[in-house]
Amino acid sequence: RMQWQWRPTIVDRSSRWPHPLVGATKHEVTDLRPGRPLAWAVPQLVAGHARRVGARERMQSRRLPARLQSLLCLSLGFVLSPVLWLPWLGGRSAMERHWPDGGNAASHATHASTHLYGGVRVPANSSVLTAPGTSSASGALPERHPEFRLALIVPWLGTSFPPWFPYFLASAGRSAFVADWLIFHEGTNWTEAVPYCPPNVLFHDLGPSGLAYHFGTSLARILNMSADTQRLVRYFEYSFKQYTYIVTEYKPTLGAVFAPYLQGYSHWSYTDLDVVAGDIPLFLERDELTNFDIVSWSFGDHERLYLRGQFSMHANRPFVNSLFAKCEHLGAGLLRELAYKAAAHKQMSAAALKEGKLPPRVRFISAEGCYSSAVYSTPGIRVKIANKFLADFGLEGDLEVVGGSVRQCPILPALLHAAGLTPRARRGACVLGPEADEGDDASAIADRGHSLLLPGTYVPAGPLLPVAMHADCSRWVDARWRVCANLTNGGDGSDDDLLFLNGSLYRRARRLVTPDRRYDSGAMFHFQTWKSVYKRMQLGQDAHMQRPNGSSFVCGSQGIYPKSEWALPTGLKLPLS
Repeated sequence: RMQWQWRPTIVDRSSRWPHPLVGATKHEVTDLRPGRPLAWAVPQLVAGHARRVGARERMQSRRLPARLQSLLCLSLGFVLSPVLWLPWLGGRSAMERHWPDGGNAASHATHASTHLYGGVRVPANSSVLTAPGTSSASGALPERHPEFRLALIVPWLGTSFPPWFPYFLASAGRSAFVADWLIFHEGTNWTEAVPYCPPNVLFHDLGPSGLAYHFGTSLARILNMSADTQRLVRYFEYSFKQYTYIVTEYKPTLGAVFAPYLQGYSHWSYTDLDVVAGDIPLFLERDELTNFDIVSWSFGDHERLYLRGQFSMHANRPFVNSLFAKCEHLGAGLLRELAYKAAAHKQMSAAALKEGKLPPRVRFISAEGCYSSAVYSTPGIRVKIANKFLADFGLEGDLEVVGGSVRQCPILPALLHAAGLTPRARRGACVLGPEADEGDDASAIADRGHSLLLPGTYVPAGPLLPVAMHADCSRWVDARWRVCANLTNGGDGSDDDLLFLNGSLYRRARRLVTPDRRYDSGAMFHFQTWKSVYKRMQLGQDAHMQRPNGSSFVCGSQGIYPKSEWALPTGLKLPLS
């Protein structure tokens, strides 16, 4: 008769499986074939089970007690967690200046509570900050104002900066007395711009998707949307990669998003790179810094009461920095708006791909619309709008930058004669030279003086006059957010300051401190239309986009180019008031 024989076969020991025969493994029970009786196999299985139980007991006897194991795991986690996580956290929250020129960290490092000037780290809370080689007792003007500090913020997306960027940097140094320019980017290459970078332009490399991370995490915390932090970061990352222009929609949030970098600054403003910075300390008034929550500089069209995207200075206070949340698409509806934009972009991109076209732009809500309306609806807010900018809208001729001072100069002597002024035969009216006299160059010399008092270039010349507000201007802005001033009586208001005080709008006449200058001077120059020409040029390769050789150059409709004969002569001593 047939008898069963136990014949184990070789199998993979790593594949263990439960077996109804006393917990035998697949290695121990794989096949029963005719041969030996089943009674022989059962004792073998029981003996194998006993050996396994004994081995398990011996192993357990050698293990540490459960409490000791838990304590050891906690200790090991405490030791390893900084090693694993601190570099990542440090990369996310780093506030160090990135220098592609290979400079050492000691010479280029900066921090939110310190500022770099000429390689010297100066505490922002210093009561008296003096220039090298001078002392406060001597009355010499310090390199930076001891009370006020303005941060001009630019978030930049892209692999490179625009071709005119070195000219922007060459002009930015003139504002070092009161302002720093904070440029936040994601590894953008600015190696070519290093030779032109003044010490008050601070680059912050946030790394890949760093801007999306800062916007998402900061706004989630401020808007009490912590549960949606990851979704916000993902939507911002998608938006900033697919349609980079959308970053300007979030300008009003910059004071909150980059709050850790603004420690030590009394004020901040959003701005752009399509500007040439002028002598901002000369135009900035102490009254603007102390008596207003927001100050916006316009181009002479300030019957439109919008907070301009090139300069809208905010007092660095939590109340002011959170005003953006009153706009639905920046506040409670932020996630919904981001999700809508992403979905619309994907849908439009798919349709455009089928037709072989470029996808259209997604919905863009201008920061000048809703945010301005929200600010004016805030009880107790104090806002000033002043005409202190120059722009290329309808500009005839070129604009000159002399030693960092932005000037629109008369070209023809007839223009000077018409103004009752005497032209000089030696050089143009914009030139600053060592042969200064009481004529053309006198006001240019005076322009170079900065003062701790910050008196500005204009003084009030009349009382406050009430002005009515309406919503019949700027059709490109949603009708819900149009805010306009009725300036039909008393001129267009370009020579007046507009003051919004405690819910009411007023106008106040002003006059120049130095009315006999031979040129119009501005705190900045905004090239909105000429920018389309500049974008198509390459720095150093186009005749009208040569590399700057200083802070004196010409901006025109054909390009930007240096003007070497306007450079400040060596040895010329300039007065400091």
